Amino acid sequence: QGIDLSTIKPASPLGVIKLTDLPLPGSREDRARHQVAKVVDSSSHIPQFTLSTTIPLSAQLSVEPSERFVKLARAWVRMLQARPRLNQIVENGHFTSVSDLRIAALVKTPLGFVSPTVSAQGISDSSWAEAVKRVLEQARVNKIAPENLRPASTSITDLGEFGVRQANTLLFEGQSSGFNVGQQRAAGDAYEIDCTIVIDHRLADPGDGAEALALFAAELQKELDVNG
Repeated sequence: QGIDLSTIKPASPLGVIKLTDLPLPGSREDRARHQVAKVVDSSSHIPQFTLSTTIPLSAQLSVEPSERFVKLARAWVRMLQARPRLNQIVENGHFTSVSDLRIAALVKTPLGFVSPTVSAQGISDSSWAEAVKRVLEQARVNKIAPENLRPASTSITDLGEFGVRQANTLLFEGQSSGFNVGQQRAAGDAYEIDCTIVIDHRLADPGDGAEALALFAAELQKELDVNG
């Protein structure tokens, strides 16, 4: 590129020059949007369907996004484990079970929205919850470790903090399912949230999706009953 690296002041405290330190064309935000556009293009190759419902809750989910993500993730993963057909990917026409289930989480940063990924291994442990919350909080200030940039097989998009009630996201390459949740609201003495799931149609049909939604609702209520 003809850039004299001796003139570059790296942001890294270790003095390592990264691509984001270089004066490439366009702003850092523009380059991030270009990368997102490349990823979104892969969605057009995945046949997918969506289903939406309103889930009643006996108690309120935490208003803190990271705390809320932990409960949603535990319920979502238990549903996927109980419905192994949904926990697969299609590679060259073959169905392969996902051994390392990873979840992409939507996080807002000063540069826009990013999706760090976390492994579901050890999801029942309290240490898992604390580790995930650290990942999400670090991502909010533009700090994502390479481990949390690995591809995800599923995603959780929580738009509740932005006042959105319902959303329909897309599946990207390597993802077989996605879960979207909106802002929770009071419903008499209880609460409710609108949820939408996205499923790879090669793995399941809408009937399977309807059962998955019902099971997720039951698992989320269990999560509230046990952990409050």
